[in-house]
Amino acid sequence: MRDEPPSPAQRIAAECLAVRLRTLNRKLTRIYDDAMRPHGLTTAQVNVLVAIASVGHVAPGDLGEALGLEKSTLSRGLKRLAEHGLIEQWAARAGRGQLLTISEAGAARLAELLPDWERAQGEAAELLGPELEPAIASLVLGPR
Repeated sequence: MRDEPPSPAQRIAAECLAVRLRTLNRKLTRIYDDAMRPHGLTTAQVNVLVAIASVGHVAPGDLGEALGLEKSTLSRGLKRLAEHGLIEQWAARAGRGQLLTISEAGAARLAELLPDWERAQGEAAELLGPELEPAIASLVLGPR
């Protein structure tokens, strides 16, 4: 009996990097979301908050581009962060839109959640293992 070549579906199921990365992403997101839940935030919201805190003042469009987020996705996230008093919006120079900055409450929330984030970071590193964790940690991602 001759071995049949795998069907397209079998080959994709066995080899697709995107499928594996999406599954890994869901597992990692679950780890961090579980850790951030007691702080009233999701992983995505923490990511946006950290990005704003890291640069000081940033235009929403620049933030969305840096994070690779769609405008509507970013707008929803910013609205929630603003409703919780974690970010502030400032008018930029005339006709230049708005700038975002982290509020004192936002900085305090980051400090408060740090121990839970550290625990999640350890779980994520354990899931990835000793070969993948440093490789992923060394990635520098930016707009394409």
